[in-house]
Amino acid sequence: MPLHKLTRVKVTDKNKNEYTRIFLQLTKMMREEAKVVKGKDANIYPDINHADAAGKTPLALAIEQKNHKMIELLFSLGKEGPDTLMCNKEGWSILHVAVNTNDLDIIKKVSEFITPQRNKMLMQTKDGSGRRPLHIAAYKCDEEIVTYVTITLRGAEFDTADKSGNNAAKLADRAGRRKSREIIEAEVEKFTTEKQKSPGRRKSKEVRYSKEDLAAVGDIPTTPRMPEAPPPPEPE
Repeated sequence: MPLHKLTRVKVTDKNKNEYTRIFLQLTKMMREEAKVVKGKDANIYPDINHADAAGKTPLALAIEQKNHKMIELLFSLGKEGPDTLMCNKEGWSILHVAVNTNDLDIIKKVSEFITPQRNKMLMQTKDGSGRRPLHIAAYKCDEEIVTYVTITLRGAEFDTADKSGNNAAKLADRAGRRKSREIIEAEVEKFTTEKQKSPGRRKSKEVRYSKEDLAAVGDIPTTPRMPEAPPPPEPE
């Protein structure tokens, strides 16, 4: 796909205007082709969320390439823009991909386009090995990212284990990241203390959503999958 190829181009102050022009030209061509094939009301939502052979959408690839400009351009498409709940073949969500870059600016860039509710959903998303974004941060990321993911994006239980029985703190310890382990354990202790101060609070369970909820915000991927692109939104 041309959009995937454009995503791999490095954007600089010198070429950013031309980059934007090419993006707009590509999306215009996509709309024209969609109308020819599907009718005048067709849009480019399926094309924008098309996955390549590796299961990567343009958004996932833009995050992986740390392409801030492409991320902004994709989200500027509004309802025709990226499906933020899609996963690649390994079950990685866009938040898994963002955390894996070990780049705080990219993680913040992705988060700014997503609602707090959806951020929480992505924090709960498990990949094929049962790992959530916090697991990724724990064993490979800098301490500032572990802090950001643990505290600012907090949305998943800290003691959740992957398929090998490792929670985030244990992964950090096994990777020799003592400071990261301490950051996570401090939040575990804080969370435990808060629960003890609220005796009427029930232990959190696996989140389940009604059909109405899923229709509003999309599927919650908890196993590796590449969902088919949903039907385009109804025109306003």
